[in-house]
Amino acid sequence: MRVLFLAPAYAGLHIPIIEEMKRQGHDVVWIDDTAIQYDMRIPRHGILNKMRCRVNTVLKHPSKKVWDKIFKERAEELKTPFDMFFCINGRTLCKELFAFLDKMPNLKKVLYIWDSVSVFDFYRYQDRFNRCYTFDLDDSVNVPGVFYKSLYWIDSQSNRFSCCDSVEAKHYDISIVGSDHDKRFEIVNKILPQVKDAGLSYFFRIQIWKPSFSHVFLYKFRKRYMANFRRIVEYAEAKYERERKNEIAMEGVIPPVEYAEIMRHTACVLDTDRGSQSGITPRVIWALAMGKKIISTNRNLLRAPFYSPEQIFIIDRESPVIDIDFIKDNRTFSIHPEIEKARLDKWVKNFIED
Repeated sequence: MRVLFLAPAYAGLHIPIIEEMKRQGHDVVWIDDTAIQYDMRIPRHGILNKMRCRVNTVLKHPSKKVWDKIFKERAEELKTPFDMFFCINGRTLCKELFAFLDKMPNLKKVLYIWDSVSVFDFYRYQDRFNRCYTFDLDDSVNVPGVFYKSLYWIDSQSNRFSCCDSVEAKHYDISIVGSDHDKRFEIVNKILPQVKDAGLSYFFRIQIWKPSFSHVFLYKFRKRYMANFRRIVEYAEAKYERERKNEIAMEGVIPPVEYAEIMRHTACVLDTDRGSQSGITPRVIWALAMGKKIISTNRNLLRAPFYSPEQIFIIDRESPVIDIDFIKDNRTFSIHPEIEKARLDKWVKNFIED
């Protein structure tokens, strides 16, 4: 099968999907679904912001420009008809793209959203797809015709054999690796003293960024002449300098392979969610596939088909209190049938054959 795969290059999550489709014998052409600045389909606050986004979208047709460039630069790859259009998120979907796709009457079109409609109008072309899926539990309930499907996990030696079967192999009682968003840095810092007081071994690393402000001239002008802006800048810079001295802070990233090893040598994985989404993070899916315990701020896990109170413990975002006995419990867990369905080979096959 020849597949046109439109997906964002977010955290490299598209790469295993491409590799698996090729492993299953499919010819894949990947197009990067890049985010468009000032897109009116992104919810905005403030009249000026909304007006700027609407003007940019209506008058400049940014999606059309993106695809005009793709059609020109990738003409050779796109000239042979496709059997399937597999789209993840689809921020750049536009009439011009569907005019191209409509030339292939037997084309199967599948949409998968690993985000939430609360941050973008992902379903504006829903009627043009044969099937639509989402990782967001709320969207699967509130958007008619959209089905829930969790993110995938990759089968490997790390997943098949849980390190926690051996006391020697377990390096950490609890761990988390991630970037700072939705108060993650703050939440983990509230949990850190509890972990230390209990004498637990841990690996906590949260990526932080040095604050930056868009245009150099405007930045200098505002900082010099606008008191409110100056206070914002000073606060952001002071906060960054304070946080970078914290033991859990990191400014780079930990490679996925190294992160998988950390998780493999952990008894319990700490997880924090995004307030704008009701989906389950890849961290949780991967950890459950390894038979790990989960401590999470994501109350939506209570609604997940694979939820088990023995394996998943929910904490409050504002006042997170961990259960030490839950972490120290040495029981092991097999892979839940619903998690087994999310194994990458089955995950890909389901999209192609459904």
